Amino acid sequence: MVKNNNSKLLRLRYKYADKHQEMALGKYPSVPLSEARKLAEKARILLSQGINPMEGRKERKKASNSQDRAFSIIALKWWEQQKDSWKGDHANRFNRWITQDAKAIGGLAIDQIDAGHITDLMLSIEAAGTLKKAPVVLAIISRIFAYALAHRRTA
Repeated sequence: MVKNNNSKLLRLRYKYADKHQEMALGKYPSVPLSEARKLAEKARILLSQGINPMEGRKERKKASNSQDRAFSIIALKWWEQQKDSWKGDHANRFNRWITQDAKAIGGLAIDQIDAGHITDLMLSIEAAGTLKKAPVVLAIISRIFAYALAHRRTA
């Protein structure tokens, strides 16, 4: 495909599940024609096996971005945005709740966290003998999830 600005894009058009789809193979001359042909051949092989070639690409992209979507990273970005509105020790307390009390879900991608993870976290906080802390941490987690949704950090 040649665009108005004379950029040449290499695409593969195909039909999967009775829908016409298009897969980008690269931009010419960054991707040589021989490489584009190899990519197209691999895609055709997947199609012949009944596999949508774009699904594999989406999964690889999702996996590579999972560290950007880790709960702890999103939570700290939310904290950075909010900390100026809090006074002194309050901001530090929120940071401690995020980094220490919610450590069990910190390494998980935010879209992989389900109600079971949250329940386990709340039960562990209660088991530690800090009953009053659990609803506060739950409220913070809820705010972080709202932030993630608003900033399109979920898949």
